Amino acid sequence: MAYAVLLMIGGTLFINGLALLGYVRTNGAAIYNIFTGVLGTATPFYLLMQVHGSDTAAYDTVLAVAPMWLFSLTFLWVGINSLTDHTPTGVGWYCLWVVFAAAGFAFVNFVRFGAVPEGIIWLNWAFLWGLFWLLLAQGKAQLATFTGWVAVIMSFWTVSLQAFLNLVGGWKSIPSWAFAAATVGTIVLALLLSRVRASEDGAEAETPASADAQRRPTAVS
Repeated sequence: MAYAVLLMIGGTLFINGLALLGYVRTNGAAIYNIFTGVLGTATPFYLLMQVHGSDTAAYDTVLAVAPMWLFSLTFLWVGINSLTDHTPTGVGWYCLWVVFAAAGFAFVNFVRFGAVPEGIIWLNWAFLWGLFWLLLAQGKAQLATFTGWVAVIMSFWTVSLQAFLNLVGGWKSIPSWAFAAATVGTIVLALLLSRVRASEDGAEAETPASADAQRRPTAVS
């Protein structure tokens, strides 16, 4: 059940990335954000109700399920803000808190579980939510395109692919180095796509100016 919700989280992250890139209106993504937020909030409660006792296995289940709330509250908050036109600074500062929480869960995966792939993914999420903090709380609008591309790329390999491969039993077959390579590839590809987008926007901005210059009457001497 948790992996099914993780698939929904991947789709929501993808849609939000497209919204940052201007391909989706923010209010158009609001319903999906709220739906995933509600689902992602309810699911951990249901799963944790099945946990009994206080042994190591019980605590490990809590550590595996509870982090879902970090995503669900983010999406629920973003969705409500989009429909009510509230300022995004609140959720932006919440994203900074998520950065520290995600770094902590990365440490837990590395040290307690010996799960290197999951630890690397948590560090990726800490990086992404750090970008959300800079964009929403600090007003770094120049990071919108880069953040959008990072969100789109990460929605596939850190969330959707993880959920799908866990559902079909293929997750453990991926070597740890592939996740480190994917991390570097995400940043490089997002930077390249951002530069391409900036070049396209610059060309579009110059075109009307050139047309106006051609239409402007020439002074006769």
